[in-house]
Amino acid sequence: MKKITEKKIGVGSSRITSHELLQNLILGSRRHLASRDGENERFSGSGAGFTLLELLVVIIVIFVVGAVIMGTIVSSLRIADKAKSMDVVRTNGNYAISQMSRMIKYAEEFNGVSTDGVVYTANCSSPIVISTPAVVSVPSPRLGFFSRIANLIQGFGDLGKKEISSVFSKLASLIPMLDSPKTFVTRQVAPATSATLRPTGPWAESRWTRTGCTANWQCVDEETLNTSDYVQAPSSGSTIDWYATSFTPPAGSTITAIRVFAQARKTDADTTYLLLGYRKSDGSFTFKDPGVALTTSWASTVPYASWTTSLPAVSRFPIQIGIQAGEVSTVRVAQVWAEVDYIAPSPTPTPTPTPTPTPTPTPTPTPTPTSGPTPTPISYNFVKVTGFDGGTTVFSCLSGDPGEIASESGELKQSLIDTNSVRVDNCSIYCTQEGLSSPPLINISFTLSKKTTSQFFEQKTAIPFQTSVGIRNY
Repeated sequence: MKKITEKKIGVGSSRITSHELLQNLILGSRRHLASRDGENERFSGSGAGFTLLELLVVIIVIFVVGAVIMGTIVSSLRIADKAKSMDVVRTNGNYAISQMSRMIKYAEEFNGVSTDGVVYTANCSSPIVISTPAVVSVPSPRLGFFSRIANLIQGFGDLGKKEISSVFSKLASLIPMLDSPKTFVTRQVAPATSATLRPTGPWAESRWTRTGCTANWQCVDEETLNTSDYVQAPSSGSTIDWYATSFTPPAGSTITAIRVFAQARKTDADTTYLLLGYRKSDGSFTFKDPGVALTTSWASTVPYASWTTSLPAVSRFPIQIGIQAGEVSTVRVAQVWAEVDYIAPSPTPTPTPTPTPTPTPTPTPTPTPTSGPTPTPISYNFVKVTGFDGGTTVFSCLSGDPGEIASESGELKQSLIDTNSVRVDNCSIYCTQEGLSSPPLINISFTLSKKTTSQFFEQKTAIPFQTSVGIRNY
């Protein structure tokens, strides 16, 4: 057996054997491989995935961005719906305002305003407020109709150059007198035709009725043979009846308007006409033409009808008013009265004598006069005008759901708004007039809102509309 000898390898001063060199190489390789494995383990451990905190931050960012985008889209859609709703309401309101204001402004004649669509008044002037010396307020005794008129005229003694007063003049020939609870006596006027009632109000007096009748003027025609209870036109032709007013304005006054009122009924269903008018001192007749067509028959469920007419100004006395009824059928007029507007001159002041000087008494405190309440303007719902074609148009403005803003000419009634899309929340028509010779000013105001059952704010749209229009051809 050969003996293995270790050969010494010298490097400088140190010497290692080949076996030690081989072992050193193996150990160095192992260390190098171990270090590479450690680096690979560290590298693979750091790139394996995200931590839980990093994932949570990413989710929150995505949610916030999505919520902002969704909110912007929803807000844009709701703003678009709001604009669409406002456009629908604004279109309806502007159309209604323009139609009413244009036809009222360029009408040929202003027929008046009304609260119920039946009785119209064309006088929109407010009562004149006069400043009087301070006086102690004392309860006034109850006065009759003519006493009130005299008191009113006497109270205007300290006014300026002119004063304007509106006086309701009751016809003396229209007041029936009773000689027993059940019968009427013949009135000493010609012709003997009269009403037994007149409207209620500040100047109204006691109503005269038969025993067993309610306070209704239908009762005046119970006794058809008593010709003093009504005016009856023949079956063909017509009849004219005139009445002298019991009230005469002061000397030197100028009458600016005469309004004649009447209530009538018919005995059959044929159409007839009732003309209201006045007779001047020269004997000439002036009627309001065309007359009022009566279509309510005696047996109709509508018990009565009333009409008002405005007549041109006159300045002569005495004043007589009248009616012309007839044409084809029988008409029974059971009530006639008049209203007279006049301008009275201020009285000539009486010279005041120079008083003898007397000791000045101790002054007593003058009580502050009690000012009356400011008149509340009347809210109307109907306006009637006459166009240049002769047709009459009635504008109605009623609140409610859906409400009504419409125009009616003859038998044709047209809505000025789309009641399927909007409703009228409130509507008011006011009429003001500075004087009898000034044109009336019509103020129209209403609010339209979108009809919807939605609870979202963009669907609940309400817009107010308002305009003022004067009568150009007054």
